[in-house]
Amino acid sequence: MEEAWQIYVAAAEKQIVEGWAASKEFLPRHISSDSEAESCGREFHRGNVCTVKVEALQKGRLAIRVPHGMVHHWFGSIFVPEVGLDEVLRLIKDYSSYARHFDEVVEARELSRD
Repeated sequence: MEEAWQIYVAAAEKQIVEGWAASKEFLPRHISSDSEAESCGREFHRGNVCTVKVEALQKGRLAIRVPHGMVHHWFGSIFVPEVGLDEVLRLIKDYSSYARHFDEVVEARELSRD
């Protein structure tokens, strides 16, 4: 399972780098369809969260499977007025505080970091 996961991560990172390098769009086509991009753009401009399920592909066409595992891979974006990036990063990296900030979270913690 570890090997399949590492293959997935490498393919996803490659897609991200190549996708954004080749595109000036908010949601590059390697992440979304035209209709998803349009919908996300409308939600984003309304101040709502935009999320899109993503699947890393191997050799551009085959989905990568992780035996006995499930990969949840999402792209998300939101506009937060009058809040700086440092403040946002501080909050999203403080996993132990998630239960205080988000009603749907019972417990969150970081297991490891590279």
